[in-house]
Amino acid sequence: MKSTTTIGQLMKKYGVSRVEAEGALGNLEFKIGSKNAHLFDKSKAEELVAAAAQTSTELKRIRLEKAKVELALATQKKEAFDRDMISADDALALVDSLSKAVWSAIRSSRFLSYPQELQIENTIERSVVDAMRRAGISVSQIKPRLKALEAKERQSRKEIKLGKYPDDWFETVRPENTNRIYSQELQRYYTKREIIAKFGRGVKISPIDEVLDEAAEMEE
Repeated sequence: MKSTTTIGQLMKKYGVSRVEAEGALGNLEFKIGSKNAHLFDKSKAEELVAAAAQTSTELKRIRLEKAKVELALATQKKEAFDRDMISADDALALVDSLSKAVWSAIRSSRFLSYPQELQIENTIERSVVDAMRRAGISVSQIKPRLKALEAKERQSRKEIKLGKYPDDWFETVRPENTNRIYSQELQRYYTKREIIAKFGRGVKISPIDEVLDEAAEMEE
């Protein structure tokens, strides 16, 4: 009598799942044993399942190697991302530095009135707060800053309404037309180049004429 085996025995011997064992056995004939167990010819069944197990093991090895490669690649990408990215606090510090630089440039230009300067300063700060929201910075960090900004905006409106300007404002800010020279003959202001040609290089140039001269150079 030929030796027989069951699917359960094959699964245990070759470490395969029931689906893999049944797939390997295919249409191999079997007999019904006790408790309705399927009894297969042992030598034929083991040959088929052993081959399937080897293939399955190789596939698992290939998949494992692929997973390892993908993990290594993902790790490299994460390390590169972490290396190239900066923390939220550092990013906020950078935005603050940029906003202060912009504000400093605006203030030193001396083209604006005090109400205009207050409005722009508050607008810059509100832009920083909006940038914090878009960057996903926590509400706990945004809320105090927003609260301080809203209080400052209320104070600014109050100061403007009362005409309350800093004591040194008129000492540090010049009117827009300071040092501009008007030509009755040309019926317009002299340009920076015309002023230098007419009065020499020692003459003071208006900030407006400096800007207009820079713009003219860019167009040339």
